[in-house]
Amino acid sequence: MIGLMIRELVTSPGATAKKRILTKYDSAEIRQILKYTYNKEITYGVKPQPVSPINLFDRTEGLTAEELDLLNSLAARRLTGNAAHDAVNKSTRLVKLILSRDIQCGVAATTINKAMPGCIPQFKVQLAKEVPLSQVTFPKWAQLKYDGVRLIAIVKNLEVTFKTRNGKVVNLPMFKRRIEDACLSDCILDGEIVFGTGSMSDRTSVSGMINSAMHGGLIDESKLEYVLFDYLTLNEFQGGYCHDTYIIRYNKVAKVVDMLSYPITLARHQLVNSADEVNTIVNQLYRDGMEGLILKDKSHLYTFKRSKDWIKIKEIKTADLVVHTWQEGTGKYEGLIGALYCTGKVEGKKVGVFVGSGLTDIDRLQPPEYYMNETIEIKYNSIIRDSRTGEWSLFLPRFVCIRHDK
Repeated sequence: MIGLMIRELVTSPGATAKKRILTKYDSAEIRQILKYTYNKEITYGVKPQPVSPINLFDRTEGLTAEELDLLNSLAARRLTGNAAHDAVNKSTRLVKLILSRDIQCGVAATTINKAMPGCIPQFKVQLAKEVPLSQVTFPKWAQLKYDGVRLIAIVKNLEVTFKTRNGKVVNLPMFKRRIEDACLSDCILDGEIVFGTGSMSDRTSVSGMINSAMHGGLIDESKLEYVLFDYLTLNEFQGGYCHDTYIIRYNKVAKVVDMLSYPITLARHQLVNSADEVNTIVNQLYRDGMEGLILKDKSHLYTFKRSKDWIKIKEIKTADLVVHTWQEGTGKYEGLIGALYCTGKVEGKKVGVFVGSGLTDIDRLQPPEYYMNETIEIKYNSIIRDSRTGEWSLFLPRFVCIRHDK
């Protein structure tokens, strides 16, 4: 059953076709495999080398008792370290695909849930879109775009759990204690955790600290500030609906901040009435090393997806770099170009970066030699430095084109 389903998914392009195939094969066994693969709340602590699903085409059974025991032992951390790696190396191809979190047939949790409602728990938050200022209607509320890590505080039965925008749990005992001491009703607090001023120069510091906290490390939370900007009841958040306009939600989160103390603060805003006002503000922010602004309509509802109700205004820069090598893609891009590795001087720093975003399907179909030693134009937001290696790279690099004139 699983093999037949994967064969059909691999050879059927398009989300509509894949949804139809998933619906056809819907069963408890298939749902179990998909849940163990795509449910991000299940973590295994080990990741095998990429494998292909081809040899699964003749497999008919679901997960065996032995495979389930291995997956559950890894998820519960009863099996760790070298013992875990040894067991994974000896495991079946299906287990290795599950541990790689992708059965490599071009499906994701959203498509799976459309075919099999409720199969994969999804953690969805509202995200901002980039929209040309010429298309923005005013007035808007303008909030500072902090360069930190999105953090959602989930309050349930007087206990707090912190999660990133991707649903990964973050261990922050000091902030947890502060919010729990306020004895809030079940709700979620949406915000950004920042280091220092929240400028672009502080990005690697806060991301490194939060990455450590996600993996159980203890960090100096006194160096962080948690800036809150939204509020929903827990029932609303879990149900994926919202009753209150933003001005009501903002007032609710403001009351929560009043009950708490620094370093939990409220995101401030100011009313802007034109594109000229926005440009004046962001140009000063860029000079101060900040990332930009988020424009919000005070009457919008929380939509749990990327929406023009939140518009991000940020500086976008370009650089010309030389391609040296390439990296093969995964999933539907297996056998094609996944990313190009480029180097060059940017803002006076020698950078090296893999660029995959921005490549079209046609770009990826080109032979690698087409790009080697060519100069390509890349959009990026800022340069960043790896805190471990000291090497410079680019934040949010996007391929634009080959500079045939260079």
